[in-house]
Amino acid sequence: HFGDSGLGDVFVPRPALREVFVAWQNLVSGELTVEILDASGDRLRGWSGPLPPEPGNPSGALVSPHATFAGERVLLTWHGIAGDSEPNPVYVRELGCVP
Repeated sequence: HFGDSGLGDVFVPRPALREVFVAWQNLVSGELTVEILDASGDRLRGWSGPLPPEPGNPSGALVSPHATFAGERVLLTWHGIAGDSEPNPVYVRELGCVP
């Protein structure tokens, strides 16, 4: 069971590899957790740690994240929360930390 952080977590089945990619953020600490699960939902590998502060995103919130895969590389994209009438900043991070 995975709870929703409230901002849109990532849950991507990868049937050809018989695995699932999940990522979510702790809204209190801002820490990002990324895991690769097998077809039964058991953890194969993963990483957890803080994201560095992003310019223009003082909240550090991951909003509407999406994951794209290129082999073993994972690109995670999301946008931050901007003030009223301001454009939301968009971020892309390569997660080479998930071997």
